[in-house]
Amino acid sequence: MKKYNFDVYEKENGEAPFLEYLDSLDVKAKVLRAITIVEDFGVHSPPGYIDHLDDGIYELRVKFSSNIFRCLYFHFSHNKYIITWFHETNTKNSFKRNY
Repeated sequence: MKKYNFDVYEKENGEAPFLEYLDSLDVKAKVLRAITIVEDFGVHSPPGYIDHLDDGIYELRVKFSSNIFRCLYFHFSHNKYIITWFHETNTKNSFKRNY
């Protein structure tokens, strides 16, 4: 049984910005694999995959080459989590400045 169950935020018009951005990436499979790992292991995911940022906001990180792909998500109910935002950086600190 999965520890986490991720879904994505959808706007009222049905657009899903996370999925649209994900579809444009060459590393889509790597991001989806990281999501699956976190769904399976939850808080016991391997180090470097998830981090609690602030006030119920969490970050799922995917490293690829010199870039880090970051997905923001929050707990919705039971084991359901919603991915709301996606950001690509090539430095560790640029995300926190934009947050």
